Amino acid sequence: MKELDQKHRHIKEKVQMMYELSKIAEKSLAIARKECEHPETEICNYMWAPGHINPNTKICSVCGEVLGHDEIE
Repeated sequence: MKELDQKHRHIKEKVQMMYELSKIAEKSLAIARKECEHPETEICNYMWAPGHINPNTKICSVCGEVLGHDEIE
């Protein structure tokens, strides 16, 4: 691989920093959700990936954690 010019080295460093910040944010979110007792929930359609929708999904209204799926009666 050829050496990158200064502009692209800078872009690569920024991208790597953003990935690290994302990891930190995910860990912080997990900690907050672990502390939450999920006092309020709502039933929604949850899209876990584009085109993949789980209907009747229970989600905490406070922290946004997906808690499961309810059966349609």
